[in-house]
Amino acid sequence: MIFYIMAIIGILMICYGLRSPIINMFRTKKKGDERKMEKGTIGIVVIVVSALIFGLGWAAIAIGDMTGPAYKFNYAVHSHMENAYYSNEPTLMKSELLMAIDGMHELGLTDEMYGAYWGWDKVASMRMSYQYRHLNGIVERIDSVIQWRNEVYSSNSGQMPETLGDVYEQKMDNLREFLNDECWSDWIAHDAFYANFHLFYFLSGLIILILIIQFLIFLIIGWLIFTTN
Repeated sequence: MIFYIMAIIGILMICYGLRSPIINMFRTKKKGDERKMEKGTIGIVVIVVSALIFGLGWAAIAIGDMTGPAYKFNYAVHSHMENAYYSNEPTLMKSELLMAIDGMHELGLTDEMYGAYWGWDKVASMRMSYQYRHLNGIVERIDSVIQWRNEVYSSNSGQMPETLGDVYEQKMDNLREFLNDECWSDWIAHDAFYANFHLFYFLSGLIILILIIQFLIFLIIGWLIFTTN
């Protein structure tokens, strides 16, 4: 809502800045330093107001996302992904990963949803069905490590031989790579959550770009008014 208010103010500011013929007609009645002072004041006001619009618009998007969608997704899904990654044993890792999957279901992310909005981005690798298969595959790998560890313990009186300790740690590191290899393994769910339920924030990058362009337009208008003799 705040962004829309900022956008309306911005449009009005553009209209005001572009109505130069009217401004020029008004200014022809003034002379010398008085005319220059008026132009300088208007230019400064345009620049300051445009900076406020950009700053408040960007802050509204950032704060709104942080306290809304970002918090919901982190609470239901991503916090469990991080807990799984930093788990020091596979049973806890599996438990946290299953909670992350349950969180995706609780958020309403179904198989047919895509982690994309634009038609050309809606490919099989961006579909939630792939996300669930990928995470279930990691769960199966964790089960394999749990089975291997239990077999080692059972054949060595409940202890991990020193010679296999490094192997065990390597297996855990391999699981962590599946959870976070350049990006977190819940990234499709993250984008699907935003694209399907919080499109405004999903397109926030484009919206911020519009704010930047609007700010530059205001800046140019203000500068031209300020420097025109």
